[in-house]
Amino acid sequence: MGILNLASRGVKGFGKNFASNMKGLSAGDLTSMYGLDVAFGIMQGAMTEGDLIDKLGVGALSATGGAMGGTALRSAVPMLNKPGTRFIGDMIGSWGGDVGAVQLIGDPLQRMRHGGTTPFETAQAENIKMIQQEAVDNYLRSQGLVS
Repeated sequence: MGILNLASRGVKGFGKNFASNMKGLSAGDLTSMYGLDVAFGIMQGAMTEGDLIDKLGVGALSATGGAMGGTALRSAVPMLNKPGTRFIGDMIGSWGGDVGAVQLIGDPLQRMRHGGTTPFETAQAENIKMIQQEAVDNYLRSQGLVS
């Protein structure tokens, strides 16, 4: 019963902190917390293999996951929502939310769209085949079996 009571208090505290999380934040605070999430979402989307849908999906998941992760961590741990620690709490939570959203949601969605592999995994498999073939060709040339 003690663990359930502790969990219940934690959930209630999370909801209370989440609701008051935005109070008293300046435009600079909001920009420093959510601007980086958006910037990293844009960068991750731009670097994603695949078509425009893949890039937009991963970028949006990265930005949204980062923003929600940072807000969630700062809400769950009130000491990370004070002016001196807010940025650190937001960065740790943003990283977790970003990775979680892209790995747990984005990759499976891309695998469903592309027949079981993400575009990155497909490109990686093609590169491995190319490197293996190049190694075989080099060996055969070194043995004088192919000119």
